[in-house]
Amino acid sequence: MHQQQKLLAWVERRIDAMLARPRAWGGGEAVETQILLLLQFRALLARPSATKIASTTLDMYFAYLSGHYPDMPNHPLHQIVGDDPTGENLATELRKAVDALRHAATPENPFEHNRLAIRLKYKEGANPRTSSVTRYFEEFRRAARATARKPNKNSGRASKAIEEATDFELMDVRISRMNGVAVEVLVIMGDGYGQQDFVANDAVREGLSGMLALGEWADRDEGLDGLDIDSNQRRTTLALQTVRVLPRGDIAEAQIGGQLVSRSRPVVYRPHFEARLMGVVETQAPPETFEADDEIRAFDQDRGSLLLGKNRLRCFVRPEFLPSILTVGQNARVTGHLYQPTVGKPFVLVNGPIEGPAVSGDTDDSELA
Repeated sequence: MHQQQKLLAWVERRIDAMLARPRAWGGGEAVETQILLLLQFRALLARPSATKIASTTLDMYFAYLSGHYPDMPNHPLHQIVGDDPTGENLATELRKAVDALRHAATPENPFEHNRLAIRLKYKEGANPRTSSVTRYFEEFRRAARATARKPNKNSGRASKAIEEATDFELMDVRISRMNGVAVEVLVIMGDGYGQQDFVANDAVREGLSGMLALGEWADRDEGLDGLDIDSNQRRTTLALQTVRVLPRGDIAEAQIGGQLVSRSRPVVYRPHFEARLMGVVETQAPPETFEADDEIRAFDQDRGSLLLGKNRLRCFVRPEFLPSILTVGQNARVTGHLYQPTVGKPFVLVNGPIEGPAVSGDTDDSELA
């Protein structure tokens, strides 16, 4: 269980213990004051990003008293209850107020209060590993960079401004482990480090928004006319990069949202979206079987591809299809499907492991606490 859940559970137990035996915790004023502090602490734990949550809790409490005891406005509850030697009357009324505030309180929405957030939901019984979280985060970051790059920039690195804008600040990582519920990992991010470049930030926002639009479309039963992206080439680029952020392995579902992309309600990605997204690619040109043994001329990690042969044919490849060690200048056997669109350059979608030097590397599969 995450530390936040542990503290919330402790607060709830302490409130229940105080209301069960109020006189063990002091007089009426002392008990009411302690309950109020615990309510404020609970609200802060539930919504850590809310800056005025403590005063809001007090306002809600006194609004409750005014509504239920209009004849005694601006009085604390222990004065409203009056003489109460055992504290039972105060405990009864305090419990009503606590229950009312519990129902009124809303949990923090990380997608509403942060620049960017990713929530990974794991398959039931699966434990999150460091490698799965970091791998997903790296694919997301590089896909964001790929969609923010200029369409006519076919090779080379992205601009420094784009690189900095997509090097998001890691604000927090929260792991939820509750009995009977699949594990969730929440990654909260801020803007990239360095001086903010508004042109680069807009490019990143536009690219991410395009991938989110593809994710929303893939979850609906609509044709391409329901996709508000006019350029066929842009649609293909976004579809190929969106495939990279689909959950794989032990991850059953990924949610992405935040202030940067104007999504307080996250976009949900599921593995079966791949078929829909590949349908977008295939509208450009029918796939042809491809197999070649040629020299690797370059790697483009941002786009998730390599350039093959003297014609520098771009081959999009998943990380799991790459051998542990593969360098520029080596020959590799690549199999997949070739697409030759009317507009734009031909490309290959690799559909199996690339055969290169079989040298195993170290992997980090340690479980997250």
